[in-house]
Amino acid sequence: MNKFKNSTEAIKNHLENGTITQKQCSEFYGATRLGAIIFNLRQQGNIIKTHIRKGTTRFGRPCEYAEYELLEKA
Repeated sequence: MNKFKNSTEAIKNHLENGTITQKQCSEFYGATRLGAIIFNLRQQGNIIKTHIRKGTTRFGRPCEYAEYELLEKA
């Protein structure tokens, strides 16, 4: 059984221990709307920084993605 009540709580805990990307969010927690969860956490007073990273798609094309970091928790 999962020790968290919902995805938001699980992702907040993850952010307290490091950064998170959409890919990690999907793989670890099965949540596909990380942007919405980050929005809700910010509404609760958490200070979360967005880092834009460069990478490649699975087809080798260049892309950018967001990596979120919790700077100060509410």
